[in-house]
Amino acid sequence: MNELVIPHTLFRSFEAISKQLQAKKADYGVSVFISPKDATVTWVGGSNPNYSLIVQPLEKGHGLKQAKFYIPGDFFKHSLKSVIAFNRKSTGSLLLPLIFELEYKNGKYINATHVEIPDISIPSLNPIYPSCRKFDLLAAFKKHVEYIDTLPQRAVVEFSIADLDKLDMNVNPLGNFEYLQLESNSHNLRFQRGGNVGIETLSSNIPLPVTLTINNETYQQLRHICQETQSQTVAIAQEGELITIRSPEKTVTRSIAGLTAFIETQQNQSTIEVTLIADIQSFKGEIESHADYKSEKKADQCYFLIDDNKIYMSSTISADGLSKAVYAKSIKSEQTRLYRFHPKELINTHINDLISMAQVKICIVINENHERFFEFYSSTKEGSLPYVQIPVETIDTSVSNINKIKNGCITKTVQEILETIQQENGSAQNEQLELIGF
Repeated sequence: MNELVIPHTLFRSFEAISKQLQAKKADYGVSVFISPKDATVTWVGGSNPNYSLIVQPLEKGHGLKQAKFYIPGDFFKHSLKSVIAFNRKSTGSLLLPLIFELEYKNGKYINATHVEIPDISIPSLNPIYPSCRKFDLLAAFKKHVEYIDTLPQRAVVEFSIADLDKLDMNVNPLGNFEYLQLESNSHNLRFQRGGNVGIETLSSNIPLPVTLTINNETYQQLRHICQETQSQTVAIAQEGELITIRSPEKTVTRSIAGLTAFIETQQNQSTIEVTLIADIQSFKGEIESHADYKSEKKADQCYFLIDDNKIYMSSTISADGLSKAVYAKSIKSEQTRLYRFHPKELINTHINDLISMAQVKICIVINENHERFFEFYSSTKEGSLPYVQIPVETIDTSVSNINKIKNGCITKTVQEILETIQQENGSAQNEQLELIGF
């Protein structure tokens, strides 16, 4: 028998292929192409048209013969999963590769066997035997063969990894974007986040050979390929909503739904109703504390009052319930305003990414459809897009409603309260000392 070995250093790439496999699709499996002449094994897997290709060099003395076949999806996924699970629990330096033992007969490989080593970190009084998994090998998928044959025909453009690294430094602050686009020799990085399109001005020009338009998932694939390759460049081919990224070691092709719509979408026009800089930790802490109370968690509502250059938060329009005044500055609002939003919608966003900042810019905007949104920004720069956005509704700002919320909030700061307590305790101690003759 011959052994087909995948070293543990390549597991991240093979995990990506494994996650792409879809059991209900006709191409549920991984095709293998062994070339002793090139000393390589080429693996292709995924779900049409979203394929990944890995070129793995063969070690000297491998003994493998020219062949192409496919490994069933269940067999491949569970074999990889079992080895990764063992390595994660391994307490020593032993990290197992994934090994398929191949049986050769009548000029082709007919089956593959994988021996699963169980977790032995928990002591057992009884002998433990490994599990054996053996499956027949069939002809390589026709779609996989066609994919390999058509790759050389794609109109690829070479991108410098050094330039892509510069781009990455500007993309990281964008957070969880949906799409981005950078034209050749442009300072304007166009992107979409939360359905809104914005432009980030780059500090320096990045000389890309052609316009790059990509979504977040595929951009992460591009980053991984750049990190893993030994080459100075990667090749990219863009054909409508289909993009192919290729290095000598790895190739991925992805269909990016919505890419054309993003290219055609203009920057959203919204009217800013309120702008302020707030203590985001106090704001988020108050929201999360509401979930600790059964009735408030069920009601899932929070009122946000802006009055007299101060902001107040309350779970109800009354002097009862949960309430808190939150520090804010640079408040820009033409009048007293009262809003209501759902705390769960905010907690379920990427608001945690902003907690490291002491203060965060918050805007309340109205779009062309007269819908209002709470927008939280990671930057105070003009033209920045919100990092987090949730819907909000306006509430009647009657004097009664305003007073009920304000009366429920303590407007003395914690520092002032502690200072008062300290002074009162100090006075009490002095009186006691006088009574006993000191």
